Amino acid sequence: MSVDRLSASVSSFAPLPVETMRTLLVCRGPIAFEALEVYQRRQWQLPHVIISSKEWIAELQRTAPWIANLPANHVHYIQEYNDVDAVLDIAEANHIDAIYPGYGFLAESADFAGRVEAAGIRFIGPTPEALRAVGDKDAAIALAKQLGIPTIPGNDALISYAQTHRQLDIEAETVRLTLAMAREYPGYPIRLKHPAGGGGKGQRVLPAEEMQEPGAQEAIVEALTKLWAEIGVSAAELDARKGVLLELNIPRPLHWEVQIFGDGETVVHFAARDCSFQNHGYQKFIELALHPSAIESEIQALDTSADAVRIEHLSHRKATLERICEDALRLGQAIGLRGASTVEFLIDEQRQAYFLEVNPRIQVEHAVTEGVARVRGESISLVELQHRVAAGEKLNFRQPDITCEGDAIEVRLNAWHEDLNPVLGGG
Repeated sequence: MSVDRLSASVSSFAPLPVETMRTLLVCRGPIAFEALEVYQRRQWQLPHVIISSKEWIAELQRTAPWIANLPANHVHYIQEYNDVDAVLDIAEANHIDAIYPGYGFLAESADFAGRVEAAGIRFIGPTPEALRAVGDKDAAIALAKQLGIPTIPGNDALISYAQTHRQLDIEAETVRLTLAMAREYPGYPIRLKHPAGGGGKGQRVLPAEEMQEPGAQEAIVEALTKLWAEIGVSAAELDARKGVLLELNIPRPLHWEVQIFGDGETVVHFAARDCSFQNHGYQKFIELALHPSAIESEIQALDTSADAVRIEHLSHRKATLERICEDALRLGQAIGLRGASTVEFLIDEQRQAYFLEVNPRIQVEHAVTEGVARVRGESISLVELQHRVAAGEKLNFRQPDITCEGDAIEVRLNAWHEDLNPVLGGG
């Protein structure tokens, strides 16, 4: 799809009052709580919610406490949140105007968003066209390249190759291309990444020294096989989803993500978050608010003669941040963004920023941004804004109206086994 066509992708729904919009929440946990708090604070009509068997098989007050104050006829039970047919049946039976998927399950599914809108229901998130344009990593990287935004050196030829070749051929071609990249960029690890992965899933990093050893071919095939298993790729001989991206693994990068928001026409950014503190599986531990005014404040507090090196470093840091915010805006404008998205970048030791991916949904850590961002001096709720633009409202502010002040941090507590693999729950 061309950039021009994406820019024209806006909702065809007529505006309706957000306070009376009948909404179905297809999400759980903290994001469901937050959405309900918005409805109660603004005194909007209470939403309907879906509860899966993962909650209702146990005590509802303990396993799904967000439904405690909802009328019984607003709570609907299904086996799985991703049962699209069941979700749409419930929406139709209850005359639902809009569906809110939060940040999980169906939030990035272009097919689900398309079926929702085809049923005459608003999808509280980006348009199906936008989700298709940036939901998969290979499509998002192609768009970034088209816009002239720097991307990590890599090779996406295996994506199309896997659509027409069998598994043994895919394995052989992956070996050939990986070793070729290792020769072209000696000393750099190579990352295998599935385009549908996220949150660190569907990735394997091959150490540079391993690519020089006799067992390199076997190591590549083993990494590819484990990646397929982790992402749930079919074991069928012919499966187009067996294609992977090859990328250089940037050593010791900073990982910054820009929060953008749009109404289908206007797109703004709310600065960024620094999520460089991650575990070995690329799961984020600490998120820090990151905005130019904080960096400028630190620069102004330094002595220009005694702290010249630090000032130069911070000045470069600020310039890099401002540059990726502008790049993120260009991506959002190219897809006609409606709702919230996060654009992620890696910054290498030479301060070069590389586009990484787009998360076309609200993210868990959005509260870090809300902690510092202000519109004309007032705090914001990204979840509330998501609902408002889905109802047909336009943003009543522009980029110059947005400021950031102070600091915000989110720290995640994680349970780990002794081998440093995450505990998935249970007894």
